[in-house]
Amino acid sequence: MTRWERPYSLDLATVKAIFGLVVGIVACGGIGYEMVANDAPSWLVVLLAAIATAGILVGGRRSMLGVYVSDQGIKSRSLLNTTMVPWENVREIGNGLATIGGLYMGRDAIVIHRLDGPLVQTPVQRGDFMRPFTFRPELGRLATGPKHYDDILTSLRRHHESWCERHGRPVPAPMPQLVIAPVQPARISEPRQQVSQLHVLKRLHERGVLTDAEFERQSADLEA
Repeated sequence: MTRWERPYSLDLATVKAIFGLVVGIVACGGIGYEMVANDAPSWLVVLLAAIATAGILVGGRRSMLGVYVSDQGIKSRSLLNTTMVPWENVREIGNGLATIGGLYMGRDAIVIHRLDGPLVQTPVQRGDFMRPFTFRPELGRLATGPKHYDDILTSLRRHHESWCERHGRPVPAPMPQLVIAPVQPARISEPRQQVSQLHVLKRLHERGVLTDAEFERQSADLEA
């Protein structure tokens, strides 16, 4: 596999984004033709063309959100940037805490642990059970259903393990720790900050990262 591809089926949110992009292109073409045919003011044509171009570019980027793999490595593509990590530099692909600007979003996100360099948080997040395909374009993230999220994570891990086996590298053991999102008190009120931190501690305790004693001690410190 030399070309980059998504190693999983598309979810409803991505399909909607692709459909919206196609409809937008057709609609812009039709409107532009009518304006030119009816001798609309040139400034208005230019303005609408600029708006349409920006919308198409954003829509095209939204339709490409996700994680891609090839023989070279794994690539995370978000709304604003793309990060490629060679397989030889991948420590593990696992769960992390989804953050936006350092703020915890209350969801898991697929993260790439590198042997050197900072952790890469992909745009793929575990969505709510009742609203499994919630797409939030304003945040540049893709929240998909729990089952689909688990399928994506499993597929990415298999690709990493396959590369390790082909190149005689030991398959890394799962990392026990999760990524704890930094909290910015200036942007979160004190009650919300406390609730967010308690929620993080609870998730870490449920996953076995924190012992009962550590969980009770840190919870008591927050509530003090």
